[in-house]
Amino acid sequence: MRQKLLLVALVVTHVAATSTQVKGDVAGRPGGSEVDTGRQSYGSYVCKDPQNNRHCPRIKRNVVEQPRGHGGRREKRSVLFNSGDGVGPLLQLLRVLMSTVLEQRIPVLFHESEPLATDLLQEFLAKEEVQIPAVVIDLSLDDLLQSEWLRSYNDECFVHVVLFSSVEIVNAFAEELPELIWTPAFLLLLNLNPGQNAAHLLTHRTLNHSPFLTLLQPDVTRGSFRFNILTYNPFGDKVDFTGHTYPDFSRLQFVDVFPDRFGSFHGVNLQLASWADDFPYLVPQDTLEETTGIAIYMLKEIGSKLNFTYTVYQTPEDHWWGDFFNGSWRGMIGELWRREKDLCVNVMSIVEERYHAVDFSVPYFTDSYSFVLRNPDPPPRWWSIVFPFSWLTWLAVGLSLVGASVFFGLLLKVKNAKVGWGWTVLEVVRVILRQDASSFSTDLSVRIFMGVWWLQAMIISISYTGNLVAYITVPARPHYLTTLDELARSDLIPSMIDYGNFVPGALKESQDHTFNALGQKLQLIPDYNYALGFKQVTAGTHALLEGTEFFHYMVLLHKVPNSYFLREPIYPIYVGWIYPKKTPWKHKFDKYLQAFVEAGLCRYWKKVLVADSKRKMGIKEQVAHTQRARPLSLQDFQGMLLQAIYGLGVLDRRCDRTAEVLVADSKRKMGIKEQVAHTQRARPLSLQDFQGTFAIYGLGVLTAVVTGLVEVLLPISL
Repeated sequence: MRQKLLLVALVVTHVAATSTQVKGDVAGRPGGSEVDTGRQSYGSYVCKDPQNNRHCPRIKRNVVEQPRGHGGRREKRSVLFNSGDGVGPLLQLLRVLMSTVLEQRIPVLFHESEPLATDLLQEFLAKEEVQIPAVVIDLSLDDLLQSEWLRSYNDECFVHVVLFSSVEIVNAFAEELPELIWTPAFLLLLNLNPGQNAAHLLTHRTLNHSPFLTLLQPDVTRGSFRFNILTYNPFGDKVDFTGHTYPDFSRLQFVDVFPDRFGSFHGVNLQLASWADDFPYLVPQDTLEETTGIAIYMLKEIGSKLNFTYTVYQTPEDHWWGDFFNGSWRGMIGELWRREKDLCVNVMSIVEERYHAVDFSVPYFTDSYSFVLRNPDPPPRWWSIVFPFSWLTWLAVGLSLVGASVFFGLLLKVKNAKVGWGWTVLEVVRVILRQDASSFSTDLSVRIFMGVWWLQAMIISISYTGNLVAYITVPARPHYLTTLDELARSDLIPSMIDYGNFVPGALKESQDHTFNALGQKLQLIPDYNYALGFKQVTAGTHALLEGTEFFHYMVLLHKVPNSYFLREPIYPIYVGWIYPKKTPWKHKFDKYLQAFVEAGLCRYWKKVLVADSKRKMGIKEQVAHTQRARPLSLQDFQGMLLQAIYGLGVLDRRCDRTAEVLVADSKRKMGIKEQVAHTQRARPLSLQDFQGTFAIYGLGVLTAVVTGLVEVLLPISL
């Protein structure tokens, strides 16, 4: 015999008159290994559960003790059922189901307290050939109705089988069960009483939360004992016979026992909890019936396959998006939470509170929230004359000029040269302006100093000239905010339309310093007044926050001038559809949504919608922008004209450089390539770029000082 580690049965029971305590593992619940049920144990030795690698009680074979509550006494009851008595087919049916159709999942066996169900279950579990894990639960227990742990068995790895002979007991259990505690993915009702028709149980609201719901109804009308497989489609509002019967189960598969009961929606009209202005998911048109968008495209495709229609509404009745307020949900989520609508196709972020209130589909798109700001004003064009160097570099150059003038003047004074300070300063400055020196000294120290200064002045002058050409040709770009941290530290005030979004509360409660700072400054704009929000952006005082995809559309629609989106988004999200909690047909839509994503249709539909919207707004598609040559204007030379006014006398050289630029532009237009195209924008040269130059200059000054001292002590002339 094959050796298997398996869980045969775990009896979860409770008697109101007995203090019951569950210590340990109940089919996957964490804890120890003991189960105190308040009644006689179904077994005394243990084996390991192959699913969770934990210990659990095992049932003894052949003899089972009758629990309390089934007649008020304990008695040992021998196994009565065999293939020769009236219930032999029931036992054989259970064996066939567990060994073939249901062998890939863990059965959770519910039974009533009637002897027919309990005795059949005991006989089944006591057989040596039973080699499956199982969970056994008594439906007659009052405390079972308050058992929150039942939720842990709703997963798809379990299949729930209800053994009953009394329809009234099952119906009473379903009526008294709290909402949405017991919603198994697979629910099989096994009626053991041929004298009762249990088909109406399939229509019960509590049982219909299961995506796959089947009833095995016994039938002895034709002189033979058989079971018909029945299911229920709530949209067709009738119980369907699948065409399969027992004893043909040995040839059936799982999908035959659990058929797709939502193969058709029978033309039902689904009511959408919608906000008809949510680009690109819902795009408003002249009438609600003409509303388009990615969600509408998908609904039309799915509707053609599943046979349903839909109704779009302009906004929720309370005109809120979907937030939790004063103990209840508002907006579109509120309509689904109260089961007033069937489906929501608008973009809705998945947050914990919403996740517990409604069901989300598989994601089919990604979105986020972004800030829009006014473009910063560009600096005056005449500032181009100072852009080649950073302000720190300009300070260093100025100090170098002063220092060189002072040192050169003192050096000449030591040499008894008959020159004034004005001549000394001009002599130093004329070098940096590329003017020839007026005279040459014969003193070695003077020549060393001037040689070093000429080298530094030449590097500064050439660097300035080259970078100046770049700034004149390509105007300086203003400083744009790119990160949320920069926005939080700026003087701009974050703002958002107040329509019941989770973002304002999430920002204020965030532990992140940047998010919290934005949340504390955030201003909410009432009455959906986007015009006011964009007006504040245009004024340069606010940064408006909204969903990224929708925001791009709104900026184009309102023709917001001179604006840009902050590069760093906030709260990236997955986009999916939303259903009332435990909607049984959600899996049907998930299959199609996943197919749309894999086929690339969602991105394609968005591209079509964007192009169509721009065409209606009269916005022409633009090709990728490239920097083109432009005529130099008078503004480009304002700085040099100011230099001429102040007598610096360098206009002639700047004009020469301008002529060189014009020649280069002409050659480029004629296809004559002289330089490799650069992609990096010009930047101000910093002090670090001149570290070597200033180091050489300092070394030269030190050399000149030492040489001067030597000349004083030992007169040397060249």
